[in-house]
Amino acid sequence: ERPLDALGEPAYHLVDVAAFQTFLGRCSRARHKREIFALDPPLLATKTSRGCVYQCNFCTSNPWSRAGLAGKPYRKHSREFLDAHWGRLKAQFGITRLVVLDELVNADPAHFGAVLDVAEKHGLKLDFPNGMRADRLTHAHIVRLAKLAPMLSISAEAATEHIANEVIGKRFDLEATERVAGWCQAEGLPLYVHWQIGQPGERKAEILATLNAAWQLFERWGAEPLVQFATPILGTKLHSEV
Repeated sequence: ERPLDALGEPAYHLVDVAAFQTFLGRCSRARHKREIFALDPPLLATKTSRGCVYQCNFCTSNPWSRAGLAGKPYRKHSREFLDAHWGRLKAQFGITRLVVLDELVNADPAHFGAVLDVAEKHGLKLDFPNGMRADRLTHAHIVRLAKLAPMLSISAEAATEHIANEVIGKRFDLEATERVAGWCQAEGLPLYVHWQIGQPGERKAEILATLNAAWQLFERWGAEPLVQFATPILGTKLHSEV
């Protein structure tokens, strides 16, 4: 695999960026008030890394079981690449907000710090649709995100050690979820937490533990719960198991 920087920037000359911004404006006006992410132009989507170092059983980021493949490696852009790329987007297209579509943007805390540095340098706001790992976030990250992003979403998945780390394979510090929730409330950063129920062998008591944890986070810290069912998508480890 080539280094990610070697792939260069997207082919913006093949895109009518102005027409796309007009389209986004129409989508924004039709947006339902309960939708989490705004679509107000001028904005564009971007990626600072590809792949993920984790192998959660439900995730489609690394379909390692498909056709016997090992999955795509984790690669990231350099700080210098992001600086030049994002600076160009603002100067050439007037972009003021970026939707960062990395599978896991904070897999590497140092890289995530560089992402925030470059956004701050160019005065860009950021959206992160894919949930981050709470155990890779620091209080300093939350302080900065409160100024850069309208909200934060993190992926907790389950509230029990057995489901989160033995079944899903998340390799996760469960206490990090509440720690981040407290930081977000203190800094005034709205927080959404992804939860998941229905994993193979999950008992009623474990499901209730996750739902109860989600409710307690909402009551104590105002963290909005986003509860989903475990879905065995083709190519995932979960699909091969069930």
